[in-house]
Amino acid sequence: MRGNVPRVAEVDGATVAIYFQDHQPPHFHARFAEHHVVIAIADLSILKGELPRPQMRAVVLWAAANSALLNKWWDQAQLGEAFP
Repeated sequence: MRGNVPRVAEVDGATVAIYFQDHQPPHFHARFAEHHVVIAIADLSILKGELPRPQMRAVVLWAAANSALLNKWWDQAQLGEAFP
């Protein structure tokens, strides 16, 4: 199921996704054009990569407002369950 990457949102043109059965810590991926970032759900720290500043700001604000959903979706993805 790892090949299937559920998109959970599109924020200011950036696609937000959580991979099935991905590595710890709980995180999400965001892509915009050729840019890719991995962001920890717990504290919204950047684990890897970057986005252009406007998209990064929008994604982080969206994630802060939706942290409970991101945690729920992370848990479901680790179990291989469909979401959102």
